[in-house]
Amino acid sequence: MNSNRSSSNITGARQTMQTWARVIESVADAPEGFQSALDVLEKRLDEFPYTVFAPCMEGPGSTRKQRVLCHAGETIFIYEETNGKVTETSLRYSDISLLEVGNILLYSWFSIRGKSTLGDEVAVTVEFNESTLRHFEPFFARMRPAGEEGADRAAQQAKLSFLSSENFKFMNFACQNLIPGERVLHAVYQPVRRETLVTFLGRAFYRNAFPAHLLLLTDRELILIGEAEHVTEKNRGKYGGTLHYIPLRMLESVEIEPISGDVKKVVVQMKYGLPIERPLDGSSAEAIRDFPAALAEARRQI
Repeated sequence: MNSNRSSSNITGARQTMQTWARVIESVADAPEGFQSALDVLEKRLDEFPYTVFAPCMEGPGSTRKQRVLCHAGETIFIYEETNGKVTETSLRYSDISLLEVGNILLYSWFSIRGKSTLGDEVAVTVEFNESTLRHFEPFFARMRPAGEEGADRAAQQAKLSFLSSENFKFMNFACQNLIPGERVLHAVYQPVRRETLVTFLGRAFYRNAFPAHLLLLTDRELILIGEAEHVTEKNRGKYGGTLHYIPLRMLESVEIEPISGDVKKVVVQMKYGLPIERPLDGSSAEAIRDFPAALAEARRQI
């Protein structure tokens, strides 16, 4: 009996380890299907670049594909295996208009949109086990580079303290993900909007019309923080979330459009991609009123 339990635990541990991303040190160290493509890249660069293998990761919305990422100078190369065929997508970091990072427990992913080195508009998603996040941070650091000089980090984080009583999880997301030197200019917090579904025997039953989210404007980027999809309403406040980072130089427009009653939506359009929309209601009216002016000033400074 104990032997069976031990065997089961070992199997489970091995299955988890198979989802761990790892740094690849050489062409020979890579999975066989990627070796030919990496050999070509190494010869093109005259050296083997920083390379990470991301195995298949099961999770909500998973594509169930394995990928290899390479950092070479000002370019990221992403290799994806589909039905035994490996394809390459490469982008200069300066041509990335959106970085999305999401997490639901151990299932994590990041997506980028931008212009490929071939001149095409592309969108690529990479899934990975959250415990191996550190291997991807060198890529994120190039997509969101820190400045040499800037504002005091603690002072900028203090500007978000109002969220401690509104949404502690979002406050942590925002504070932890400010890059060194980044200045917080404006924040718009939209709480969960609940609407009455039905009233029965004097008791009202509600539904969530839309989830909470945060618009965070800094002197370098617009950050959208929200709840992860594929999570039940009951657990949304506990597990996971998504962060969208849009460099201010990549913003084309930010419009606030009416929907009905006190409900509006903010529409964010960036280069190389579809717009992102977020709903707003009267609870965020004061903060959103000052947002366009703050954004216009931030864009003038870049």
